[in-house]
Amino acid sequence: GSEMCIRDRELPAQWGFVWSTDPAKALPFVAMSTSPYNKGDCCTEGSKVYRSTLDSNVWSPSAYPQGWEEVNV
Repeated sequence: GSEMCIRDRELPAQWGFVWSTDPAKALPFVAMSTSPYNKGDCCTEGSKVYRSTLDSNVWSPSAYPQGWEEVNV
């Protein structure tokens, strides 16, 4: 029912999926449609740090390189 949808939507916040705009605090990329990366949000993939160049980004840097810029930390 609708109650389930609301719970699902609240889940990412409970689990702390808030992406950092600070490259030093970047977490490994997580593909979650409920927690897209917005412009300026950072993630890591491999040993590199990336910053999203678009809003609502759900693709990894390797899957969609044009959606990310590499950051030197």
